[in-house]
Amino acid sequence: MYPFKFETVSIDSVQFAADGKWEEVQTVHPGNPDDLATLSSWLDRVSEDVAAEVLFVDDQGELDGFFGVRTIAPTGPDRSCSWVNFTKQATETSELQFSELVARCLPTLGFPTTIPNSELTYEIGVFNYWNSATPLLLGTTPLDSINDYRQDDQSPSWLNQGHLAPICLEYVWHDPAHIWVSRAISRKRDDRYFVDMALVEKTLFET
Repeated sequence: MYPFKFETVSIDSVQFAADGKWEEVQTVHPGNPDDLATLSSWLDRVSEDVAAEVLFVDDQGELDGFFGVRTIAPTGPDRSCSWVNFTKQATETSELQFSELVARCLPTLGFPTTIPNSELTYEIGVFNYWNSATPLLLGTTPLDSINDYRQDDQSPSWLNQGHLAPICLEYVWHDPAHIWVSRAISRKRDDRYFVDMALVEKTLFET
């Protein structure tokens, strides 16, 4: 099981990063053709390592989670066309069953229409600070790993002291492609987001 599998998601936007630099995203908002034109131009000049995340929001407009995909492919018209089509499929409607979103998006990149059945691993990190805030690899025992990290004085400060951006738990697959599904597992207090272990457990055991 994984987040959003049986849920309807509210799609906010699609963001892109090259070489895993999520601190420097290219964002496409629904119904904005200028964003798509800018994306196409950006795709024509960035490296082979490109990834996209379809962002979901809750009723309050806060980040609820996201669905991400990474490819390594040569720069050129075919790659740009595939990612633009991916974005169009993702932003065609504001609300959609998650499974339908996946079925629409993944084939534009040449992948099957469902989330992989291959073994998954877990990570936890800060949204759009995935490099600079030092994410944590949780392996296949996410709850135990998070609890261990919380007791470790060498862990990143955001884990216990919060961050300015939401903190997310990622379910990650690497076969047949690098695909991930993330759920926000933090609550906001005084302009900072703090890990909520109740949300972590709910995400892990109720999805």
